Amino acid sequence: MMAEVVESGTGRFLPRLWRDGDTVVAAQHPAGDPVPYAGKTGTAQVDQDGDGKIGAKDRPHAWFIGFAPADKPEVAVAVIVENAGWGSQVAAPIAVELMAAALDRGASAP
Repeated sequence: MMAEVVESGTGRFLPRLWRDGDTVVAAQHPAGDPVPYAGKTGTAQVDQDGDGKIGAKDRPHAWFIGFAPADKPEVAVAVIVENAGWGSQVAAPIAVELMAAALDRGASAP
């Protein structure tokens, strides 16, 4: 189900992971063999000003959890960015870059 979030849900506009030889990158367009990943976006409302109401000035926390490759995980990430907006727009792109970097480092390790 978490792979579906990335493929057709709230994460469908995120960069994809691609393996080109020993390099793993996050990109929107194919740059080699796809590396499927899975994840879940989230947005948590927060009462920043303490007035007991959620209003226009109260920015939500953005979060994303995920793992890659989806079929045989080698890396898992959790990202939360406080008072930053939507999970799919703020936290998820950071998580995708982290997964790419972790997989890339692992691919080039002896």
